[in-house]
Amino acid sequence: MSAKTKSKTKKTPSQTSGELRLSFPLAKDWTALVERFHLDTAQEEHLKIVLQHVINDLDHFRMTMAKIPQRSTLVSRLKRLEKLFGSVSSELKKAEKELPHLLPHDVGSFI
Repeated sequence: MSAKTKSKTKKTPSQTSGELRLSFPLAKDWTALVERFHLDTAQEEHLKIVLQHVINDLDHFRMTMAKIPQRSTLVSRLKRLEKLFGSVSSELKKAEKELPHLLPHDVGSFI
């Protein structure tokens, strides 16, 4: 097939963003599933409950993960904190003799 004759398929928003979401099967699919595996009423209810819990757990996990900043942001902030604490440590070592006079009683022992 040439490039001109290739059919163009439109992608749904979830496909273009790369995000997939698990959802409960449609009614006819659910009926076919129950019939295929010969589930009785109790088994069907248990499966329905388990699937709903799985879907809810995955949604909660996805929301939790969406709130976490990108790894590159976390790494850069961690490096800045490391540099800052290095500077603080260096200043404390330089002012070791003056600390008892600068800080309240017994705070120097914690540092």
